Amino acid sequence: MFMLYLGSSKSDPTNWTARFVNWGEQNCYGRIIRGICVFGMFDLPILLNRHELFANKFHLNADPIAYQCLEELIMNKSKVDLPLNDAIFYRQMPFLLPT
Repeated sequence: MFMLYLGSSKSDPTNWTARFVNWGEQNCYGRIIRGICVFGMFDLPILLNRHELFANKFHLNADPIAYQCLEELIMNKSKVDLPLNDAIFYRQMPFLLPT
């Protein structure tokens, strides 16, 4: 099924698919730098349950384990034929219409 992009996600600004940034709304188990959570290893459970495609921000010199774990998870998921659990979430975004 193809989706038609209507041009605005302002109908619900909390539903972004591109990037997750923790501006302090949730606990940060890494460190806060300039008001943004720099994710650490103990943030992985939060990141694994997010719908966004990317996460901002990692510093490899601060906590490389978190980034390496996510990288390995993505690589492993790409090798196994698993159902896309988030497909319903993406299809129901208010700024997409089925074609």
